[in-house]
Amino acid sequence: ENAEVWEKFAKFALIKENYSQADVSFKEALRIKGEDERLKLAYGGLLTQRGRYKEAGQLLQTIIDQELGHISCNLLLAIMFQMDGHMGLNRKHIAMAKRKKMRDLNLLPPKGKMVDPKQKVRDLTQEEIDSIFHDLAEFLLSYKLYPM
Repeated sequence: ENAEVWEKFAKFALIKENYSQADVSFKEALRIKGEDERLKLAYGGLLTQRGRYKEAGQLLQTIIDQELGHISCNLLLAIMFQMDGHMGLNRKHIAMAKRKKMRDLNLLPPKGKMVDPKQKVRDLTQEEIDSIFHDLAEFLLSYKLYPM
């Protein structure tokens, strides 16, 4: 009953491109560990990669329910919706990730406080946008998802 062993087994299965075994291993790790955001995000990446969008969306929504602005989760949802042809939801989740990054960089006031209309708010630079996608890509690649 060790979630870390199941997680490592999932990674090994992904290296071997044994997606059904990775699926079983992620489920077992989540059964043991429960509300593990990192495992959910990795398993959501596998489900998205395999075209199981409904399951991925339901799993990733549990992360969003805990933290609405979760950057990596919103980006993975955006990718999933793009792959499934839902461009409106794709744009929504990209905007949510960007807004969270802007709050993290103090470009927007904390949630619940109004922006002074006289204050000019700058958008994220391309480098800042690239960094949030890079963080998600690095995470997914650490699980051997989306091989290049």
